[in-house]
Amino acid sequence: SMSQGDVGGTPLTCSEPARGWNPNGVHELSGTPQFEGWYYRATDPSSGESWVIITAYWLDSAGVGRSFIELIQGSTGHTYKRVFEGVDVKAYQASPGEFALRIGEVYFSAESIYGGFVDEGGAEINFAPVLDACAYSGAPKDERSRRSMGWANEVFGPQLKWHVHHLKGEVSGQISVIPV
Repeated sequence: SMSQGDVGGTPLTCSEPARGWNPNGVHELSGTPQFEGWYYRATDPSSGESWVIITAYWLDSAGVGRSFIELIQGSTGHTYKRVFEGVDVKAYQASPGEFALRIGEVYFSAESIYGGFVDEGGAEINFAPVLDACAYSGAPKDERSRRSMGWANEVFGPQLKWHVHHLKGEVSGQISVIPV
């Protein structure tokens, strides 16, 4: 569970997601292979243990859609991962402006992750965390800004458009790992 906090002494506010942002549009930016991914991190305040969940999809150089799910235990660095081949990227991009997708048997959104997968080593991973509906985000002096890189997004070169949906939000639920 992560608790709400301050950034630079300025309290974070509960803000609405940015309008007009398309979390599924990255493949339309150029003719080269691109990817879109999401990163979740939860820390237990009593133990300090952190877990990171990463998921992404992309088109490889042959135009084949692929995706992966990865769970990383912070204290040990142990990684559980599964790659999925033949993913329908167009289906992921069919609802511009929405972030709600299923990769394998895991459902991802801004509010929850649920389901499970068997990693490449045979461990069984199950998710059931729920994120609070309040999106504590934005720059300390501009609660509407959801760009985590700030002005660096405007620098000439790679067009990185990273957006923070939750920052210092509450997470409850479970992540279970059943080893082989």
